[in-house]
Amino acid sequence: MNIKYLKQGDYLLPNLVIENQNYGEINKYGLLRLEYIKKYKKGLYQALLMKNELTNHLFSVSIEIEERLKTLMDNYIKNDKKLSEKSKENNQIEWVKLMNNYKNTAEEIILKELIYVWCCHKQARWYYSHHSKRKDKLIMATTSILSIKNNLKQSINYITNPEKTLNKDYGNKESYSY
Repeated sequence: MNIKYLKQGDYLLPNLVIENQNYGEINKYGLLRLEYIKKYKKGLYQALLMKNELTNHLFSVSIEIEERLKTLMDNYIKNDKKLSEKSKENNQIEWVKLMNNYKNTAEEIILKELIYVWCCHKQARWYYSHHSKRKDKLIMATTSILSIKNNLKQSINYITNPEKTLNKDYGNKESYSY
């Protein structure tokens, strides 16, 4: 990495430049996501902040949630006959009540599925696509943990019932003397 320095008086200061990002409007859902990862996913927050990808993450969350909200509301409107234009003209209060109910339902779905649990699948998929070497290390570590877990199970089985364990796992219990 080639860093250029600027001379300011007697000091050399690094000329650091922030890379271009996809800046856009971060809506209330992006801000809710920010508060959630700040409070409950501190490692993810720090990693995104240090890699200068926090804004991109929040922007992509905002876009995805807006699309999902629009899809849910369109489905609600399409499937409920009480939300037609004719019923809107006849009984506006009932129409507004239904729309508010559906909007609250859609927001609750979005909050539970995308804001507070979004990290579980989306962020993992994004992280692994950007860090394939770490993915391989994670798979190796998981395999090691599973083999250790199996060895512990075998040890516990032997301690609780040594005759069955020896006969089942090793075949000939006479060849092993403890």
